Amino acid sequence: MNCSPYAVKAVLEALQASFGKIKNPEAPALAMYEQQTLRQIPGDANPIAPKFMFTLFNGGKSIGSKVKFARFYLILQHEMDDLQSGRDALQIYYKVSSAIKKAVQTHKLGENGFKPNASGAYFNAHENHNETFKLVEDAINASGANQHQACLSIGIQVDPDQFFLPEQGKYDIDGPKNLYDVKMLCDWYVKIINDHPLVTYLEDPVRVGDVDGWKQLQMAIQAKHEQVKIGVSKWFKSDLQTIKDWTQMVSADDSDQE
Repeated sequence: MNCSPYAVKAVLEALQASFGKIKNPEAPALAMYEQQTLRQIPGDANPIAPKFMFTLFNGGKSIGSKVKFARFYLILQHEMDDLQSGRDALQIYYKVSSAIKKAVQTHKLGENGFKPNASGAYFNAHENHNETFKLVEDAINASGANQHQACLSIGIQVDPDQFFLPEQGKYDIDGPKNLYDVKMLCDWYVKIINDHPLVTYLEDPVRVGDVDGWKQLQMAIQAKHEQVKIGVSKWFKSDLQTIKDWTQMVSADDSDQE
């Protein structure tokens, strides 16, 4: 049976919303969060607010996109008073998703050029990352969600191994005539964060195994942009032994320097 990805997405979202309303009619968002995280929301004075992250665009060299970044994320920081007052995270996401869909449909390539999948994410058919940033930033502004408080931000998964050149030991960011070393790569990230203040998360920003590059980037980001978090996805590949090896190695380096 052929079925539109939007139909699948709509059915899943309707089931989630229905569960929340049946479980807790007065606060359906609370019920949905507790079901999805398999834990009760703490009742103390400082509960932990849930954070949601949605993939908006998939890009990168491996899938034939001109945009180097592997993924663009929408990050929704939902405060506990939002949940308790009924400010539904799904409704916020719907508004942004609707604005993105409208922008994609009016793009010169049309929606087919962006190849939407069942999760609601698109193939990144833009010419460069700045076009994607503008589309996502405009969609967030159009939703009006950040007018109440800054709850929406942007994350990117870089996956720089796909444009790292082992023989030169550098990154191909601006073409083969202007290769980037680690310092230039870190400066590039800082410029992106300065140009796009909504960016709060970088995932896999340096190639796998580049401990020195990781440390340089942490220092560069923490100096002026403490709100930006750095995460890893591909480095450890969910392998416990690899995690132990790298953790011990980084700890040993830090101890030597101290």
